[in-house]
Amino acid sequence: MTDPDPDELVAYDLADWGPELRAQLDELLSKDGITATWEEDDLVVAENDADTVETLIDAIDAPDALPVAEEGDGEAGAGSEDGAETLSDLYVASDILMNDPTNSQAVIELLEAADRATAAPIPYGLDEDTWVEVRAVAEALADRLGAEADDTEVADAARRLRELVHPLV
Repeated sequence: MTDPDPDELVAYDLADWGPELRAQLDELLSKDGITATWEEDDLVVAENDADTVETLIDAIDAPDALPVAEEGDGEAGAGSEDGAETLSDLYVASDILMNDPTNSQAVIELLEAADRATAAPIPYGLDEDTWVEVRAVAEALADRLGAEADDTEVADAARRLRELVHPLV
């Protein structure tokens, strides 16, 4: 693999992040297949991964934005069926979009499911890190759809989401 053009790189200043937060981000980036390097306090990634990376950083930086699991429910909140249904909807929509990035019904379903994911509790059996990653990747795809990205970018983002969600449904 050739090194990306320096003009196609994005750096994030994470000087205020300790080793635990950096390790958590590294793990999520690795799970998502995103290549990143640390240059002192800056995380450097390819520009085409920037949307996903920003969403992951935001999710780690603001964990209070995640729904709180209710006592006695294990990892999932009371609406874990909603989370499972949302996972299923994300899978189906991303499966269609990776092959047909202009399918208007799949676009609508993906946007609605990504929106529901922001409020849905952690589905039963999922850990918080996995749910944060699913939500981040779904949001990155939704952002690409909203920004009218080219078909290849949409298909790639949809494939990334489908591959992430497939083992969970």
